[in-house]
Amino acid sequence: MTDSSRVRALADRAAIQDVVARYFTGLDRQDFDRVASCFTSDVVAEYRGRVLEGVDALVDITRGVRRYAVTTHFMGNYLVEVRGDTATAETYATDHLRIMQSGEEADMSHGLRYYDELVRKDGQWLISRRAMTSEWSRVDPVAPGPGG
Repeated sequence: MTDSSRVRALADRAAIQDVVARYFTGLDRQDFDRVASCFTSDVVAEYRGRVLEGVDALVDITRGVRRYAVTTHFMGNYLVEVRGDTATAETYATDHLRIMQSGEEADMSHGLRYYDELVRKDGQWLISRRAMTSEWSRVDPVAPGPGG
């Protein structure tokens, strides 16, 4: 592998990781244009067994984050394999969601895994297929913070 091909491989990996991070940021900011910018128009996605076809259907389901007072997504383990203008990525993540449960605030967390297929279009990496699974879930009462 030449130095220029190594640099290109690293740049591709960074750009692909940025797409996934942009998706999470879009969710947490409820910026659905940002969410849409991560996907091809004809994306096919499976979220917890539900198949969504097209970017509009995918964005519609992500609007569900509006029901939470706060959401925070963290990326963890990340694997990517680039093959020319296509790539696959597997991302482990956790989400933390502030919910109301029985009239009390609670924090719900999930261990998530995203399997993505990406394509380079006009020099930009986009997710063309996605499968998201939830590996675990928990709900915890909100503990009082400092000062009560």
